[in-house]
Amino acid sequence: MEFAVPQPEFPPAVRAMIRSFAAKVAGYGVAAAHDREDAAQELAVALIRRWDRFDPARGPAEPFAATVLYRTAAELHRKQTAAKRDRGRVTDGVDLDRIPDLSSWRGDVADVATVLAAVSDDMRDLAAVLAATGSKAAAARALGISPSTLRRRVARLRARFEDHGFGNF
Repeated sequence: MEFAVPQPEFPPAVRAMIRSFAAKVAGYGVAAAHDREDAAQELAVALIRRWDRFDPARGPAEPFAATVLYRTAAELHRKQTAAKRDRGRVTDGVDLDRIPDLSSWRGDVADVATVLAAVSDDMRDLAAVLAATGSKAAAARALGISPSTLRRRVARLRARFEDHGFGNF
């Protein structure tokens, strides 16, 4: 016995909105045709899942559909952007398990190692990547984070070093 899920019949304006949002999510070009179809299906599924929340007494279907489609398209776009960012992640040549030679830094190397041992694994990884890459931009790319996130994390790492007497670090 097959179980059929009733699917709403969308008004033509809503179907046009699905196609429009799908085109925006997928982009344009020859390769985007398949992506557009996939995006249209995902948008339609999201709308079907939420259709039972639509109340005709509160207004027409188009504004409701536009809100659902906009939010779903934004989420799809965020996922695409994150996937692209992770795909281009540069970690070749950066050994995150090894703390680099710190002998060229000012201060006692043992003190630096003590501070690094007291911080989280993420902070140690940050220090290793910064030392290995030599620039904040390269470190941000290697860690797959934005430059502003890197600056915040570096500020927290510097604060930890300042707490241990490395004021000029």
